[in-house]
Formats: sequence, C-alpha cells, structure tokens
Amino acid sequence: MTEENLEKAAKLLPLVCADNFFISCLFEPFLHPDFVPFLEKIPWKYRKRVFFTTNLTIPISDETFKRLSRLNLSHINISLDSFQPGLYEKLRKGAKFQRFKDNLERMVGIFSRESQAAPLRYITVVLKENYPEIPSIIETCRRDYLSTGHELRYVQPAAHHSLEWKQENLISNRQWEELEEF
Repeated sequence: MTEENLEKAAKLLPLVCADNFFISCLFEPFLHPDFVPFLEKIPWKYRKRVFFTTNLTIPISDETFKRLSRLNLSHINISLDSFQPGLYEKLRKGAKFQRFKDNLERMVGIFSRESQAAPLRYITVVLKENYPEIPSIIETCRRDYLSTGHELRYVQPAAHHSLEWKQENLISNRQWEELEEF
C-alpha cells in the first residue's frame, strides 16, 4: 500500500458504516513497515469503520501493540487454526507457534489495559485435522484472549483442489451441523 492509495481509500471512509472498511495490504499487514503509521493517519472520526486481519506470525514489538491499542479501530481479526504447536505449524506453513502465541499474549495484555483498544475477533479455517479442537479453540479465545467473536470458515472446494485433497481435508456436512449445535 502506498501513501497515495491510503489517501484514496480515506476518501471512501465517509461512505461506509462502522465495521465495514477492511484495510489490507494483500498480505500479512505487519509485513508493511508503515502499516501502523498508515492506520494512525486515518481521521479519528472514521476509525470505528476500519478493521484488518492478521496472523501474528512475524515479530511484533510491544510498542507497535501499544500504538495499535490506542487507534480506536472497529476490530481486529486474528487468524488462528490450532493451539497445538505441531498442528498450527503444519496448517500455517512457515509460521512458528511460539512466536504467534507470544505475540497474542503480549497483544492481549496490552489491549486489556487500554480503553481505546479494538475488540479482538478470531477466524478459524475448519479442516479435518483441527475439527476436534474447534470447541476448545473458541472457548480458549473467549476465556483467555479477549474474544468478542469467532468466525469459522469453510474451505470452498475449487478446481485446483484434487479429489484426494478434498477427501483428506474437508469436513462433512454432518460435522458442520455438529459445529452449529455447539
């Protein structure tokens, strides 16, 4: 994202409602060195309209979390597919569970002390491998990590997914029904 793109996007903010303006750099936003400064440039009166999604897998400083906690954003989505280190790293290639958990715990600690901190919401992609853990993930996020919402995502089968991949990874309709009952 460039400064010019941010300025163009900011012109759209008056046209949208709260919770409806997704700021994205088309990748993990914290990879962009100016991500938080970009957010800080959003006029205060429009910040409750803005949210973003992160996977918290790169090193993030306490200072960055402190700045972020004071922005008064609509919410922040955190991608989380497992609390089991081995499964987490298998599902999120290249990520280190301990780094994610350290970032999450420091972020939650800082956000819990700041009245302007954005609510935290979680997104979990449901697959056969993490399906048994889903209720525990939701409960742990609610109990320990300031969760104000948890979205479960289904992987929409696509042409590039082989039949074998679908059979190995996608849960059944009955399993989705069981999750809805939870």
